Amino acid sequence: MLNVTVKRRRWYRGQESDSCLRRPQDNKMCCLGFASIAAGWKPKDIRGQAMPACVVTHQVCQYDLKVNIPEALKKLIRKKSSIYYADSRIGAKLAGINDDTTITDSVREKKLKKLAAKIGIRFKFID
Repeated sequence: MLNVTVKRRRWYRGQESDSCLRRPQDNKMCCLGFASIAAGWKPKDIRGQAMPACVVTHQVCQYDLKVNIPEALKKLIRKKSSIYYADSRIGAKLAGINDDTTITDSVREKKLKKLAAKIGIRFKFID
């Protein structure tokens, strides 16, 4: 189980645009950004990247690196070809809940906890 603490003051959610793992302009993160850091990726690796699959594809294509995907994140990513990776269905659903503009934070947190638990991620939200 990957334990992820989401600090609400640094959590970017409920917005239609500009969501990413770690926003360059204010360093706020979506729920998957917090999970990426908890799993072992460095903040600089996720900066400006939309999703965990983007981090992997960027490193493979830009730097010709073999990327070690943390075990806890493997269910968020699927391989499409030798160099391209995509979001898994559950990864896309988690991002959708995070960015949903029509729900309250209370509902958002409950939905994220329930869905993430299915793939071994435990979210804890703190002030």
